[in-house]
Amino acid sequence: MRPPWIVAAMVRDCIVASHEGRAGRLSERKLARLFNLFNETHDVHGDDVQSLLTPILYEQFPYQQSHYEEIVRSIALLDDPYDGSRAWPWDEVLGAPLADILTMAFIIHTVVMQSSGRFDLSREFTAVVDVLGYSQSLPIIVAGLTRTVEEMKAAANAVPSGDVEHRRFAYNPLIRTPLVDVGSGVYAPVPSLIYGAVSPSVLYHRGRDAWGDAFTRDLGVRVQQYVGKQMELLSPHFTIVGEIEYEKSQLSADWFLVSDDLLIIVECKASRASLGTQLGTAALDAQFKRDIGKAKLQIERSAAMITAHRPEFAQLGTPRQVIGLVITAEPFYILSSDHTRELADGTPTLLGSLRDIEHLATLNGSEAGRQLKEIVDDPEKRTWPLGNSLDVPPNREARNPILESVWERSPLAVPVARRLAERRSAWQD
Repeated sequence: MRPPWIVAAMVRDCIVASHEGRAGRLSERKLARLFNLFNETHDVHGDDVQSLLTPILYEQFPYQQSHYEEIVRSIALLDDPYDGSRAWPWDEVLGAPLADILTMAFIIHTVVMQSSGRFDLSREFTAVVDVLGYSQSLPIIVAGLTRTVEEMKAAANAVPSGDVEHRRFAYNPLIRTPLVDVGSGVYAPVPSLIYGAVSPSVLYHRGRDAWGDAFTRDLGVRVQQYVGKQMELLSPHFTIVGEIEYEKSQLSADWFLVSDDLLIIVECKASRASLGTQLGTAALDAQFKRDIGKAKLQIERSAAMITAHRPEFAQLGTPRQVIGLVITAEPFYILSSDHTRELADGTPTLLGSLRDIEHLATLNGSEAGRQLKEIVDDPEKRTWPLGNSLDVPPNREARNPILESVWERSPLAVPVARRLAERRSAWQD
């Protein structure tokens, strides 16, 4: 077994420690030895579950996500229009419209996989690129995903690695630029990171670097509206109600899902785990309090006003079983017992990410409500992240209509082989 997260860490350390005086040939035997040494390493990360497991989860779980969901969500969340949100010129940052990035990431990944890790356009791939109309933009995209060895080293050293115990989990520049120019060619040491480079988690940083706080504020609007679109898929079983102004400039939680026997209060946060949070250190506790704890407080405030029969909330009906949902832009893979206890107190509240809401929305409304009630009634499941406790069909059986609509707008929705056949037919005519 040669897991990609080990390859990525090894490549990063080789780049950081390399210089022109070091040279050698890597044999299969030496490579196997390096993997064994990595697997035998037991760094001391802490003395509790949170500090022991959190960095490992953030190290490994991103490689197990659906590439399809990640890159399609980039367009659905960051490019599609939303009320109160701006249209960002991604082509100025990435070299092409965001809608085209999905296709080009697929092309780059396919070329790399067919060329033993090297980006080398053969005649066949050149024809495909030409048919899709990317002959000019593809080289720009490739350049934006490529750094030289020296540039990779500078990027890695620019981010503090923290204490020695966590060096293994230090920032890896391959996440943002997965292609490496070694002088004699451009290579992708970990091909799956090509898709990761155009995922929302990486594009967030590209957008923040380009447009600053204006982008991050706008992302909050987009996350809220995106969750609302996903919630609409649960109607007509649930009636969807947006945030309610109960005093001047004072707003309730973001969304309410109302059925005959259940009220779900949803608060959205455009939050993602910081590097410190991913290590399971005190930064995780601080971010929980700042983001998730604040969302929980908003849910409790809304629940209290509903119970008090405030007239502004009359459209939600009489109180019934109430469940809270905190939805973050990116997953928080593990929380401590103190965190889960805080979420369970008062209005039982579950923590999920945009991916979890997309999966929930593949269920019909009544089934979604049944599962949520079952989860909060289970002392064990209600402490899990929402995605771990949901029972949803696999992707090949259940499709999210919103993500599917993005895919259907993609050039990849029309098979390239058919496009080539059409062009040949036109040439013959």
